[in-house]
Amino acid sequence: MKEDIIKEALRAKALQINPTDSIKERICKGIEKKEAVKMINIKKTAVCICAAALALTTVALGAGKAVSSSAHSDRREAITHIPTEKELMDSVGYAPKFTEELGGYKFISAQPTQGQDEDKDGNVVSEYKEMNFFYKQDDGILSLGTRNGENINDTQQYETVNVDGVKAYYTSFTYMSVPPDYKPTAEEKAAEEAGELQIGYGSDKISKETTNFIIWYDDGITYHIMDMGCGFTKEDMTKMAHEVINSR
Repeated sequence: MKEDIIKEALRAKALQINPTDSIKERICKGIEKKEAVKMINIKKTAVCICAAALALTTVALGAGKAVSSSAHSDRREAITHIPTEKELMDSVGYAPKFTEELGGYKFISAQPTQGQDEDKDGNVVSEYKEMNFFYKQDDGILSLGTRNGENINDTQQYETVNVDGVKAYYTSFTYMSVPPDYKPTAEEKAAEEAGELQIGYGSDKISKETTNFIIWYDDGITYHIMDMGCGFTKEDMTKMAHEVINSR
């Protein structure tokens, strides 16, 4: 589940990036370095932001047969109006619940994503489609991610909360955006190991934000809400989960 949080964090940050040629060059050079990226329970994460597409790859340790996951989304496929149930079905094959406003943030787009899980030999063990809803207010980005089927694991370090009879899991950590060639300090490495910090590589400058994350499974679909630097509390996140669960 931690790798899913990182992927969604990178997607949310990508909405705020207008990639110049110099930024893209630095990002792609960073991807080529074999040991450029290390995260909590993650061996390698690479991100290359191009003008019309976002591609992500994460490799996790010890996740059963599936040890890696890759996903890609094309921003040209984004739905920039409130989508109909038919549009959602045509795009990803299922129609998740969502709201036109979330926590006071207004809907800006729905982004379909395709991904696959692979084993240690690179063989595809499963394929999936996600629909991610993005909300914006001022400079803040809030995202509601959905995936068909149950996709919740590694919840030992998460706080369990009850939302209208639905079991949800909440966590909060510091997300640090850094350039591709950034070298973490000893203190930052220790914070990563403790689960207090996650580092995303690919930014043109260093920045830190508090990330809140809540995930749950409801009626055949896994949902999660992620707040990056919006200042929400656990109570706020629980209330937003309530809004989505009761949206229809």
